[in-house]
Amino acid sequence: MRRFYIVLLLLMAGCSPDSFEDFQHEGESECRKLVEDLSKIHTREDLLKMERRLKNKFESLVDLMIAARQFQEEHPEVKEIDPTLNDNSSNEALQEELMRIYSMEGGREIIERTQSEALIRLDAFERR
Repeated sequence: MRRFYIVLLLLMAGCSPDSFEDFQHEGESECRKLVEDLSKIHTREDLLKMERRLKNKFESLVDLMIAARQFQEEHPEVKEIDPTLNDNSSNEALQEELMRIYSMEGGREIIERTQSEALIRLDAFERR
């Protein structure tokens, strides 16, 4: 059993991003997955069924944001990526899907509920 935890730890360490580009690519991937899930939602009932999954997606995004900020603090010598060079297609698609969901009856409240814990955690991290 102990060997399992050591292997798991090594795999997790090996998969963690080690540059701003890695964080960016991972963030874009997470956004695309979130857009894919949101695009499957057509009714309030669909949204309620997906609530737990969406909450986990928002938690993953916040985990990535926190890890990127910690990386930035630990590696001040590494230059950030020029934000003007980024492809914003996944961000735009996410914004469109969220606006579509917000227009549903109760959609905004449900989405805000799924985001609340992750945003509170992000805010607490940023305040420290």
